Parts: sequence; structure tokens; C-alpha cells
Amino acid sequence: MKRKAFIFTLDAVLALLLVLIFIASISAVAENTGHVYMTQTQLQNKAIAQHVLDTLRTVPLSNLVSPTIVDKWIGQGILNLTYVSPQMPPLQIVATYWSLSEKYPEFKSYSEIILRYLLDSLVKGYGYQIIINNYTIPYLTFNNSYSLAGDVGSATILVSGYSRNALPRGYVAKAYITKIVTAQEKLIGIQRVLAGAFYYSGWRRWYYNGLNVTFTVSLPEDANVTNGTLNLATRSGESLYFYVNGKPVTGSNITSELKNGTNVFSAYFTNAPWWASEIGFGSGSWIFMRYITSFPALDNPGLVKLYTVRSFHTGLYYLNSLFVPGNITGINIKLTVSGVRTVRIYYSNGTSLNLLYTTNVNPYTTSVVYISNSTLVRALESYTTLKELSKKNFNLVITLDAYYDPNTGQVKYEGQDYNVSYTQERVLYGYPYSYINITYIPRVSVTKFMIPLGSMYRLSPDGVVASWNGLPTGMKFSYYLPQEVIPWYVDVWSAIQFTGWPSGTLSLYEGPGASVKVFEEPLDLYLIRVSYTRLLNSIMVPGQTNTFRFISDNLDYTFRYNDSRAIVYYFLNGYAPYGRVFPYYSQDNACGYNLTYYYNLSGTVYRGTVMIGNCKPTETPLSISASELKPSKYALDDAIFRLFVQLGARNDTVNLPGTLSNPISVDLEGLQIEAIGIRNVPTSIAPIEVTLRIWRR
Repeated sequence: MKRKAFIFTLDAVLALLLVLIFIASISAVAENTGHVYMTQTQLQNKAIAQHVLDTLRTVPLSNLVSPTIVDKWIGQGILNLTYVSPQMPPLQIVATYWSLSEKYPEFKSYSEIILRYLLDSLVKGYGYQIIINNYTIPYLTFNNSYSLAGDVGSATILVSGYSRNALPRGYVAKAYITKIVTAQEKLIGIQRVLAGAFYYSGWRRWYYNGLNVTFTVSLPEDANVTNGTLNLATRSGESLYFYVNGKPVTGSNITSELKNGTNVFSAYFTNAPWWASEIGFGSGSWIFMRYITSFPALDNPGLVKLYTVRSFHTGLYYLNSLFVPGNITGINIKLTVSGVRTVRIYYSNGTSLNLLYTTNVNPYTTSVVYISNSTLVRALESYTTLKELSKKNFNLVITLDAYYDPNTGQVKYEGQDYNVSYTQERVLYGYPYSYINITYIPRVSVTKFMIPLGSMYRLSPDGVVASWNGLPTGMKFSYYLPQEVIPWYVDVWSAIQFTGWPSGTLSLYEGPGASVKVFEEPLDLYLIRVSYTRLLNSIMVPGQTNTFRFISDNLDYTFRYNDSRAIVYYFLNGYAPYGRVFPYYSQDNACGYNLTYYYNLSGTVYRGTVMIGNCKPTETPLSISASELKPSKYALDDAIFRLFVQLGARNDTVNLPGTLSNPISVDLEGLQIEAIGIRNVPTSIAPIEVTLRIWRR
């Protein structure tokens, strides 16, 4: 009986065990199903956490936050440039601070500020907690909510005190200019000023008329003028006497007449032929200057300094072709006049003049007329918008005792075409008494290290040649921009010639191969200028040859390309920020270099030398040439390399920047190098462990 009972009991136990195993397996399946679902979500969150950590470990801080934040953190000491730099990845910065935290306890809080800022932007929509060597605080946990988190994904990496499994980093360096010499080129277009060609005295019609236009151009006090060229386009048959600084000039070469400081230019128009109705400047009038200076000045295109104009017998017409490289926010005009009865302002749409403003003044005294931004822009908005005016040059016409006749498409002058007895002298007093001021938001933000440069070009014929005058219906030129320049704008002072009242379109093509149509507009009967900034990334492309083509589709509208000139303005950036970290500061452990390099000023290559580094009076710099630099090994060489590329040389590791075959575009008289030695950071005893936990909020 006992034996049977034992067998029964064992069988029962086995049966019970089978039942329990079955029940457990069912529970396990049910539990495992839920566990698989949770694992998929956690895996997704883990992948996000891993990606964020990899980003924080490999991407420089300067690529993850704005320059404004970087500057703010440097100013607050959060980024201590003695030990770290913005070019280091954030986890390298954190690891470095962690290594120093025993000596500088505040460095832990600096790490926390940097990580909190980055995580708030990198993991939007997720909660997070970051743990450094088992250390965390509520500040490093999103809303201190980890205890409520579900589906947490976690990733962990190890970082040494310097960089991942690396020895002490060494040096980083930056370079910037302190004094330079440049070749400046300026193309100064002469706006079109006209007066009536004849007047009446009693019953007699007199052609011995007179118009005087005077304006000034300032050059730096140290300017060495190497080229001055004058091109005057006058109306057929009229007499013109031109003076530079009081000396009469008859040819195009005015180099010897130009001087440092203020240069005064005066034009006197007289003796119009019997068939003419106007005298004055035609399209294609300009002055070109090239000079060497250590003070490159940046002109403000928005401040138009009006000429002093005297019309001895009739009213006058003053066409201003205007352009600013940015988005226009306002326009105002100040005019100071005498002998004038009526002042008018017109906007040209290319085919006619549209009246914007008119006022009467006392002709027997000097009067000041101020046209405010609100008045002028309100009137302009009947014909165009400030957005459209910001795309290219546009025309505002000032008339004094003259008006546009829409029936004939001509300007009528008082003293000649109406009120013929009013033949008094009329004067517009030039800047600072008269000006046009255009306020605008620049497309290029200029810093103190940016160097303005310009290159002038001749134009060549393009398009179809008209049989009636042998001139082409288009013109073009090509130009090269160095790789790292900042394009500013293209300015073409053009000369046109047409017959009758032609209609049709003008088209501008630009970029490499002139492959982009930038704009198309009606034929401009008042065209003296074509200007534009970098409206598209596919035009004015650095590192490539760009081509300008301007084409008319009407054989009656042509270009005097020989009288036209173009200039391309751009900036060099004389600042190279901190670069990569290098194990060595300089070759032969030198305090600095006495560097020989080559530079190109307006087509001529010269050799120069410059002292670079931080040598004490008792130390001797290493004499070295640009071809001997090793930018892949030394922090100082790297900073020079990067700066020279910014200064117009090619980014070429074979023909190094600053060599004879790859010169820079300025002569260096002063160059500053700042380097950070990161040798003072103690080595970590053990790797620093960083864990990031991520969950959906």
C-alpha cells in the first residue's frame, strides 16, 4: 500500500508540475508578447540616444550652436579658451572640464549649461536624462521627470579626458590681419545731367548756352594712384571743357592730375549745334581709378552725393541711376536750389517718366526742399515696390524748371520750350546740401576684418549687329571670383544708342557660362547703368568664371560697348577662426615665423615678408617660405594656410596658398596669430562614461 501510495503521489506531483509548466508557459508567452512591443520602442529610443551621443562626440560645438551663443559663452567664461575651443565637440569639452573639476569646481556647472542647451534643441519632443560617471542632477533631466518615464532607450559611450582614447590635444590657432596694403579699383559712373540747348533773347534764338557740373571724389591720404582714366560721352556737336583739380584735360589719361584727399571734377558744356535741343552728359560717361593704399575705404552706395549743377539759361534734367546691395527700407531726398521755380521728382519705368513729387519754390532766394521717405515711397508704390527696386538699379529723375511731356516722350525746359523769358541762372547745390539717401538692409554683413576689393572689366560685343549703326544688340564680359571671397555686387556703366522709340525686352544672363536668366524687362530708354547683387546662388559664383550677358531683342536698340565698363565688387575675409587641434604649435618649436610669401596687386605679383607668431624680444622667429608650410601638422601653419585661402589664394595642398603660383590678393604689413596651448589639462585616471536616456514625453 505504501508503495502504491508513493507512486500515486509521484504521478500526482509530475502531473501537477506539467500543469504548472503549462500555466507558466502561457504566462510567459503573454508576458513575452508585451516585452517584444516594449523592446521595439526602446530600441527606437536607444537609436536616437546613440545618434545624439555620436553627434555630441564628433560634431564641433560651433556647428551646433549659433555664433551669438558661442560669443556669449566665451564672454561669460562658460567656454574657457585656455582649455577648450568652440571647434571641439561638446563631449570633448565636457570631458576636459570633468578632468579639471577638482581644481575648478565651476567647470561642472559649465558642462551642465552646455549639455542642457544642446539637448533641449537636439531631442525636441523627448524627455532625456544625461549621466556623467554616474553623476546627474535634476538640471540634467528634462523637467526632473525620469521617475515617470516609460519605454526608455539608453546609450552609453566612453570618452577620455582629452578626446576618445587620445593623448593631450596640443594647440589650436587662429589668424587675422592687422594692417594690409591693397590695390583698390573704383568705377565712378557719371550720372546724366542735361539742360536746354538754346534760349531766346527777344526774338533771337541763341545757341551759346551753358551748363556746369561739378562733383568731388575722395581718395585715402596715402593713396598712390597708378591709373586714372576718364571717358566722356557727349552729345554730337556740343563743346565740352573738363577740369580735374582746376587743370584742363583733353585726353582720357588723368593719372597725373589725381591726388590724395579730395579731387574736384568740373565739366562745362557750351555751343550746342543748331539741331540740338539739349546739352550735357550722355550715357557711357565714367571715371576709373586704381590706387595702392593701406586704408581701403568702403563707400556707402545708399548715400548719393548729388553734383553741383549750374544751368545758365534754362531748366535742367538730372538722371540718377541708383542701386544698393540689399533690401531697401526707405528713400529720402534733400535738394538745395536757387533761381528755381518748380522742383519735380520722377520715377523711370524704362519707357517713360512717372511724376512722384512736385513743389514750387521762390526763385529769388535759396530754398531747401526735403522729400521724406513716407512721401516718396507712397508715390513710388503707385508704380512699383521697394522689393522690386531692391533687385537691380532704378532711376529717379530730378528736374528743376523742366517737365516730362508724356505726349512727345521728351523733357521740356523752361527758358527754351516754355516761359522763354525766364532765362535766369538755376543752381542745384551739391553734397552735403543736396543728396539722395537710401536706407537698406545689406545682403552682406561687413566686419572689421573684411577687405573691399573691385576688379574692372572691358565689355565685348554680343548679339546681332545692327546695319544702321554697326553696333551690337548686346554686350558681355567674363570674370573670375576667388574661392573664399564674399561676392558683393556687379556694376556696369553702359552706353546705349537707339533710333526712334523702340520696344521690346532686355535680358540679363549671368553665372558660369551665363546659363541663368536673372531678369527680363522692357527696353530701357533711360539706361545708363546695370547693377545687381547675388540674387541667386547660381550667379556670381566664387571659385568659378562667371559671364555677364545683356541682350536687347530689337535691332533699333544697341550698345556702345567700347564706351561701357564693368566692375565686380567683393570682399576678402581677413580672419581665420580657431581650427583643428594639432600636437605641435610650430616647426622646430619656433616662437613664430619670418614668412616669405607672394601677393598679386592688380595683375602684378610681388614677394613680401611678414612676421607671424608670439615671439618675445629675446626670441628669434624661424625664417620660412609659404611653400615650406606644413598645415597638416602644425597649428601655426594651419592658421596661415586658412587665412591665405581667405585672402584670395586657392585652397591647394600642392601649390600652397601664398606661393608664386598661388599668390594672395593683398600685401601683409601686420598679421596676428593667437594660439591656445591645451597642455595643462590633466590626464583622466579612467575613461569618462556618458549615458543618455531618451523617452517620449
